[in-house]
Amino acid sequence: MIEHYQPFLFPFLSAKASHPNVLTKRYYYWSWEDGLWDLLKKKHVEKGSTILIPDFYCSDVVTNMKLHGYSVAVYKLDKQFQIKKQTLLRSIQRHHPAVIILFHACGITNKVTKDKRFLQKMTKKAMLIEDSVHQLLDPQTVKPLNESHFIMDSLRKVSPLYGSFLYGTKQGMRFQQTKRLWSLYTLQTTLLYLWFRIVLLASHLFHNPLFAVYAHKTILKRHDDVIGNMSSHRGIPGIAWISQWINRSGIERVKREQVKWYEHMMRSLFTKSSPFYRIQIPRGDYGKLHVYPVGLKKKASAELIAYLKDQHIVVWPKFEDSAWAKNHDVLFFPLGFHMGKTSIKRIAKSLTAWKTGEWKQKQTEEPLMSPHLLVRAAQFILSF
Repeated sequence: MIEHYQPFLFPFLSAKASHPNVLTKRYYYWSWEDGLWDLLKKKHVEKGSTILIPDFYCSDVVTNMKLHGYSVAVYKLDKQFQIKKQTLLRSIQRHHPAVIILFHACGITNKVTKDKRFLQKMTKKAMLIEDSVHQLLDPQTVKPLNESHFIMDSLRKVSPLYGSFLYGTKQGMRFQQTKRLWSLYTLQTTLLYLWFRIVLLASHLFHNPLFAVYAHKTILKRHDDVIGNMSSHRGIPGIAWISQWINRSGIERVKREQVKWYEHMMRSLFTKSSPFYRIQIPRGDYGKLHVYPVGLKKKASAELIAYLKDQHIVVWPKFEDSAWAKNHDVLFFPLGFHMGKTSIKRIAKSLTAWKTGEWKQKQTEEPLMSPHLLVRAAQFILSF
């Protein structure tokens, strides 16, 4: 079965630790949103202030921003998840935000962040946050520009670990992190995340895609509905300590090779008449990717998703309720230690068969055990 999340931690670890450089300071939080609430509070961003975000973004985060008393404005990304600098400046002039968020979607670097002079100009107008939840950051290479520039990641998105780091300059981080840790909120989200990982492991062991879908669409959704709802909480120090041993260079090597395989094996998909389109990925970003993205020119049909599930490929369109998704769709295909060349070849072959209609002539494989029994077992345990 080909699944998005990797079930095991051990391949991620190495014997060499990585620490922030001497000019950078970081705090560890329960989640990305927990870090955001603490940052906004400590930097005195008043309730009612506008946060400017891309139109390809998680709706749960947007909802929580509003529930925490902030106004949200949106700037448009193109189908490649990019925006021109002048277009972004016009949006800033229109909305006068107190906070601007730049998103490295799928792990693809937002091109405007490469222009340091432009970023400096933006930080004179508002606090700037780079949302790097789709990138596995190396603490040694994170270098905020000034006291108004911050960078945030999410370990859960890119590893089996949990929590989020907030990076800033030593001047910008001159505030005391919240001391709040254990509460009903952290207990509930911990149990839900552990249950999510257990169900994923069961899906891996039983080779059952329906179980993995249930883990994502039911358990993880419930987790995400809760996460970030409360005031900010710091993360568990032990997990932060483990994270320094993540084998970042090894992970990048694996992903670079896998992206090359995807690019080679999926070339035939991207024709003028195809419903798929290629998302341009700079070679320098190959090792940074969270997933390999495949764009769709129109809304992905339920037929395609059902077909992929029958092929034991667990995937669905991302951020379907975002403004960006009104005109585009994108499928995220997995990268990482649990993926091999054979798995990537099977994904490419399945998409090609769906594009050409060959799949209709083949019968789907019977599941190894009844998915309904597995799902009923998960629902029964989750009901307590």
